[in-house]
Amino acid sequence: MHKIFKLLSRITVFIFLGTLLYVYALLPDIVSLYLDKSASGILEIGKELFFYVALGVFIVATLILSYLKKSLNVIPVYATNSTMSVAKKSHLQTWANSLSVVFNLFFIFTVSFVGLFHNDEHLNISYFAVIIYIGPFLMVASIFYLIYILFSKD
Repeated sequence: MHKIFKLLSRITVFIFLGTLLYVYALLPDIVSLYLDKSASGILEIGKELFFYVALGVFIVATLILSYLKKSLNVIPVYATNSTMSVAKKSHLQTWANSLSVVFNLFFIFTVSFVGLFHNDEHLNISYFAVIIYIGPFLMVASIFYLIYILFSKD
């Protein structure tokens, strides 16, 4: 399971980069990120700034998660009951890789939603609003998985 999430983590990095480049190419010069009730943009930024901020946030999150994964690799494992078992360490490594996948999917969904919001085909964006809730739901599920790992007896 650890290797599957590690592979998915790497694949989602490339999917995010492809999604960001695709959405960047289709965005108008001014991107509205927050609309009030009259549908006028309260926060409007240039598409270049959106691209670099999204890329920067993604890189920072990826570096933090990479540090977390590397720090879990150096945790010593002994055979005594007072330290971490090999199985628990493996579960924590799997969790860290799954957390990386969850964050990458959240970034992919967010950038995709911004792209859908600014599409030229005037799609009804309310049909796609559910993709915004997938990311936080997966993050909460990941937190519960961590709690389960920490309190399970391996």
